[in-house]
Amino acid sequence: MNKDLANRKIMVILFFLGIVFFNYPILSIFSSKDEMIFGIPLLYAAVFFAWGLLTGLVALIMRTGGKDGINTGENET
Repeated sequence: MNKDLANRKIMVILFFLGIVFFNYPILSIFSSKDEMIFGIPLLYAAVFFAWGLLTGLVALIMRTGGKDGINTGENET
């Protein structure tokens, strides 16, 4: 149960981190029209990088959760 509670806390932290990052003041840091990374505007690269990072972290946390065999949703026949 402690691992489940820890995973929930981490998910809440990641949720608020996503809210903070995808909000205007932080995105305005990357909104330069002249800056490019591999031909992609810096704002787009930052948004897709952060989105991919948050998605990967959520997937990692969800994969490690539920290993204790309690309520995993698997059919035990």
